[in-house]
Amino acid sequence: LDPAVVDCGDAGRPLVVAQPEAPAAEAYRAIAAQVAGGEGGGARLELPFDWNWAENTGAPRGHPEAAREGGPPEVPLAMDRPDPRTLAITWADGAVTRHDVRDLRLACRCAQCVDEMSGRALLDPSTVPLDVTPVRIWSLGNYAVGIAFSDGHQSGIYPFATLRAMQAAEVEDV
Repeated sequence: LDPAVVDCGDAGRPLVVAQPEAPAAEAYRAIAAQVAGGEGGGARLELPFDWNWAENTGAPRGHPEAAREGGPPEVPLAMDRPDPRTLAITWADGAVTRHDVRDLRLACRCAQCVDEMSGRALLDPSTVPLDVTPVRIWSLGNYAVGIAFSDGHQSGIYPFATLRAMQAAEVEDV
C-alpha cells in the first residue's frame, strides 16, 4: 500500500483529491471506471424514476450517447416514448429495442398472468384491450421496471434482461 493512502484516510481527505497525480490515485480512478461500466463514464439510465406515461412526467433521463460497441447488452442507457404505443430502450451496446405497450402487457410473468408452478399462461389475451397503455412505469432497484396498465393490472415486473430478450419476440394480437 502507498503510505499516502493511509495518511489521506487518516486526514479524512481522499487520495484522489489530495494527490490526484499519485499512481495510487490513478489506480483508484481506473477501478471506479471499471465498476461504473468502463471508460465511457459509466453512464446508465438515471435511477430511481417514476414515470407518468400519459403526461410524460417523471420520464427517466438517460444517456443514449454513451452507447458503444461491446457495452454490456443488458444495461439500459435511456428510455423514451416515441409515440403513445411504444416504449423505446437504448442499451449500452448501442441496440435500440422498441416495445408495443400491449405486447408488454401480454408478456407479463406475474402470478396473476402465469401459473407459478407449471408456467402455464393464465392471462387470456382476448381480455386485454387493444388500446391498453401504461399508466405508470417506475424503476425497481437497478434491475427492472414495474408497469401499471390502464386495464388495472399493476403487478408486472419487467427485468432489464427480459426487456432486452423481448426485442425479437412478437406477441400476436387478438
